[in-house]
Amino acid sequence: MSQKTFLEKPSEFFDTLVQESLAATGVSVSLPVKNYLSDLLQFYIFSDHLFSELNTSGKKQVKTLAELYLHSQHSGVSLKNNLKQMGDISLYISGFFRESLKKKLVSVDYYINMGRQAYQSLSDFQKDGDVFEELALRFKDLVVVLFQIRKKTATTNDMHSLLDQYMETGSTKAAKD
Repeated sequence: MSQKTFLEKPSEFFDTLVQESLAATGVSVSLPVKNYLSDLLQFYIFSDHLFSELNTSGKKQVKTLAELYLHSQHSGVSLKNNLKQMGDISLYISGFFRESLKKKLVSVDYYINMGRQAYQSLSDFQKDGDVFEELALRFKDLVVVLFQIRKKTATTNDMHSLLDQYMETGSTKAAKD
């Protein structure tokens, strides 16, 4: 896979990464879950999708899982969207940025449990909730798959270090890099 493939056909790039990482980890999932993982990775190409909240000093930050959970409990209109966002963020952070959680009050296990529960709740709401049920049941395996993708895509100018730096400092330079 080349940088050209990533730039011209990101869906093909991520489909291949997911397929290779599933094979490398020995994890087997349905085609809809493979597609979901690829779509998740494409969605988080843009940091604005992860950093959506402004803190009191005007810096962007990730909404905490507790905030997402509370919001999902008190906003009936967007309950499904909030649960999906909570599951997606939990999966993405657990797989790609688990090191940043070592500096937090919550552990990767907290993210895994919250994400699993969010997907399970979403599965219960959906008439055709098979994808979310599988995401809930295989959550820990999928974290391993995303971690494999992270290892495979890490570079010398590791974007994960830059994201950790941005999360700690709010540095706009780190966000742009």
